Amino acid sequence: MLNPYQIRNAIRDERFFIGRRRELDELMALVTASQPQSVAVIGDRRIGKSSLLQALYRRCRQSDGTVVIYQDVNGLGSSEEVLTALIDNLAVAGHVPTGASGKPLHNVLRHSIRLLSDRARVIILLDEFDSLTGNEKFPITFFNFLRSLANEFPVAMVLAAKRKLKDICHSEEVAGSPFFNIFHERRLGCFSMIEAQELIAGPSSQAGFPLAPFTEEIVQSVGRWPLFVQMMCYWLFETRADRSDLRSQFIVAETRAAEEIQHHISHLWKQMATTERRALIAAREDKWPADIPRAAVDSLVARGLLEPTPDLRFRIAFNQLEAFLAKPESPYDGPAAVSNQRVRVFVSYCHRDANMIERFGILETLRDLEPEGFDVFSDMQLRTGDMWDDVLRQNLDQARILVALVTPDYLRSRYCQDVEIKDFWEGRVKKGLVIFPIIVSPCEWDRHHWLVSTQHLPRKGTLLTDFKGPAKRQELLIEAIRELRSVGERIRNPARPAKH
Repeated sequence: MLNPYQIRNAIRDERFFIGRRRELDELMALVTASQPQSVAVIGDRRIGKSSLLQALYRRCRQSDGTVVIYQDVNGLGSSEEVLTALIDNLAVAGHVPTGASGKPLHNVLRHSIRLLSDRARVIILLDEFDSLTGNEKFPITFFNFLRSLANEFPVAMVLAAKRKLKDICHSEEVAGSPFFNIFHERRLGCFSMIEAQELIAGPSSQAGFPLAPFTEEIVQSVGRWPLFVQMMCYWLFETRADRSDLRSQFIVAETRAAEEIQHHISHLWKQMATTERRALIAAREDKWPADIPRAAVDSLVARGLLEPTPDLRFRIAFNQLEAFLAKPESPYDGPAAVSNQRVRVFVSYCHRDANMIERFGILETLRDLEPEGFDVFSDMQLRTGDMWDDVLRQNLDQARILVALVTPDYLRSRYCQDVEIKDFWEGRVKKGLVIFPIIVSPCEWDRHHWLVSTQHLPRKGTLLTDFKGPAKRQELLIEAIRELRSVGERIRNPARPAKH
C-alpha cells in the first residue's frame, strides 16, 4: 500500500492537490480575464506556493486560448539564463520555433510572445522569484523588460515569493522599478479547518487506512499548516503496523515527525519580523505589551501560528510551535533565554529624520535585540495623552546605552544635544553608560567633542547613506547589532571581557 502523503516536493499530481480552491479560482479569474492581470503570491517557506502554481499550471493548460509556461527561477544566476529558460519552455511546448541563436534574447522572447498573442493569452508562472530580486546580477532593465511584456501583449505573470517583492530588492533603484506596480498581491496562509480535515481524511481513506480518527490530535499537534499536516499523516501511515493501539501509534508518528517540523519552524522563526516574534513570546507567557501592533498579531493568526481565545486574547496555535518556543536556544534558532538583568537602550534621533530612519529600517533592526534581554525604547512608543518630556526623561534615566542616529538635523536639535546627549555624557563615568553613535548622513560630526571622543559606526569616515541599497545598509545594521550585543554583555558582566 503506497503512502499517499508527500513531505518533500510540491504536489504535482491532481489527485493529491487538496484545498486552496478559493485561491486557485481567484488566480484563474485574474490571469484569464479579457485583460490578463499579474499576481504576486506571497507566503512563508513551504506554505504551499509551488503546489498552488503547479495546480494553476494544470488548470491553465485546460483553458482554451491560453499558453502557459512554468519556471522555477531559483538557481538561475543571470537575466540571460532566465530569458533562455523562458524561450526554451515555449519552444519545448511547441508554441514557437527553435533556432533563435545569435539574436539578443530579449528580442527573441518579445518576438515569440508577439506571435503567440495573435491567437492566445500568455501566462508565465515564475516560482521562487525572490531569488532574483535580491540578486545584484539582475539589473533594473531586466525587471522593466518583463513589465513591458505585460503592457504590450496579453501577458499575465504569476510570481511566488516568501516576502513582499519590494522589501527584498538588492537596490533602491530596483525597488523603484514600475515592474512591481503591475501585480495584485495575494498572501497565502494556513489551511482552513475544513481543508485540514479533507487532507487528513481524503487520501488516507482512498488508500485504505483512514486517518480521520486522528484529526483532533493532528491539528492540536501541528496546527493547520499544510506541510506539517502532510508530515504527521505521512508518519501515521508509515507506522500503521508498529503499534496495535491508536495512542501508541500516534506518539511514535509524532516523535518521527517532530524533528523535521522543528527544523521548519526554526527557518520560519528566522524570517519573522521582530514584532511577530515578540507577539508569539507574549502569547506563550500570556503577557501582552501595549506596543505590539495589531497587524503583527493578525498576520500570525492568518498564518495559523496564533489563534484567538474566548476572552479576546491569543494563544499559541499548536503543540509543536509551543515546544519550539520553550527551547533555550540562540536568538537565531529560537527565543533566547533572557537574562535577569535586562539592558535598556534609548534610541536618540531628530524628528525631522523620522521618515529616513523608518525607510532604512533602523528601529526595526535594533528591536531584534529584545528577545536577548534588551529593552529598546524610542519616542515611536509614545501614546496619545503621554507627557512626552516626562516619558522621555524617565526612559533616559533607566537606559544604559544611548544609540545616537547622527544627521545634520540631529546635531542642530537642542533637545537631542542639551538633554539626551548631555545627560548621558555626564553619566558615562559615574554610571558606566555607553553612547553608541551611528553616522547616518553627511554632517560636521567632527566639530562635536562628544562624537570626536567616541568610536562610531560606520568606520573609516563612511556614512550609513554611503551604503547603496537596502542589503548593504542591512549589513551595517547587523554589525551594529553585534557590537551592541557585546556592549550589553560587558554591562551585565563588567568583570569579564566580552566574547568576540
